[in-house]
Amino acid sequence: MLNKVRLVYNDIVTGNDMEVWIEHSNTNIDKLDPSHMQYSVPLIEMNGVKARIYQNKPLQTPEENTAAIKKTDQPGPLQLAFKKIDLSDIALDYRNTVSALYSNIQLGELKGNVRTFDLYRQLIMLNEIQLNKITAAVRIGKQKTAEVLSKKQYPLLILRMPAGACWLQILLCRITISSLMMTANHGLQRDGLCAY
Repeated sequence: MLNKVRLVYNDIVTGNDMEVWIEHSNTNIDKLDPSHMQYSVPLIEMNGVKARIYQNKPLQTPEENTAAIKKTDQPGPLQLAFKKIDLSDIALDYRNTVSALYSNIQLGELKGNVRTFDLYRQLIMLNEIQLNKITAAVRIGKQKTAEVLSKKQYPLLILRMPAGACWLQILLCRITISSLMMTANHGLQRDGLCAY
């Protein structure tokens, strides 16, 4: 259990500047094996999380970083096992000055029940997910869109996203969405995206 925790990570070489505040976290970990990259987390319960993630121009190019990583021994594939996820009062401020992507996400509540979380096979199966009171603002282009979704239920949703030459497949048995607003606006002011 964690209460009132502040995490800061600033790496000018890679251009990553991150700060996270966690008001409360009750997370159970059954298995923690870094040498074999195996982790089992049956419960993730967090509220009052404020995250600021800024990605600036790195001192090294991605090719230089990749060359440095290849010189070290590569660990086995990451194995994560999740079951119950309960998040509330989450705020994310993400800015990438290199790709000119700025976003702000306010999440009132996210509850999920995970059946399978397999990154090696790129397969995520969720028994159920609930999203409530979500506001997302993204600055990515000149077009402007706004969409408000009222509470709806979908019996099965399959989402496939390209990840390089591979695919990430997400299967949901039941999803409930209430009070979701999304906007994409080229005119958003960069300083106006910070929520705290």
